Amino acid sequence: MSFIQNKISNEEDCLSDGVYEVEKIIDNRIVNGKNQYKIKWYGYPESESTWEFKENLFYEKMLEEYHNSKTFNKKKKTEEVVFNQIVTCEWEDHILRIVAIAISPSGTKEVEYENKDGTKGVCDAVEFRYKAPIKLIEFYEEHLNFTE
Repeated sequence: MSFIQNKISNEEDCLSDGVYEVEKIIDNRIVNGKNQYKIKWYGYPESESTWEFKENLFYEKMLEEYHNSKTFNKKKKTEEVVFNQIVTCEWEDHILRIVAIAISPSGTKEVEYENKDGTKGVCDAVEFRYKAPIKLIEFYEEHLNFTE
């Protein structure tokens, strides 16, 4: 049986029942606050996998296995490490003021600042947010304009 004949046969089986069979769960994401899962359908190539909301799936055991799998746990740990930044405020006592915030040629935001000893420096805004958040808030408050 050729791939196309097999696919047509599978489509007819699925359409007559109205339910497709899940082969495996490939990935997950959150869309508008709801869980979606990328589904590899039985009898179809991976290129035809689709994103489905959890409430449309009837495979609780497969969902549980997916969430308990190593792949899911590794991905979750990686995300936690990336977003688990600690605010240290270690520069607050050394910085006199922020001079400007600008976009660098590479497209990142950079903070130009002046230290209490008179020296000046430039730092990536994301890093600055963790090392001197109060100075950053003060700068934003001073440069905030309200319109009516």
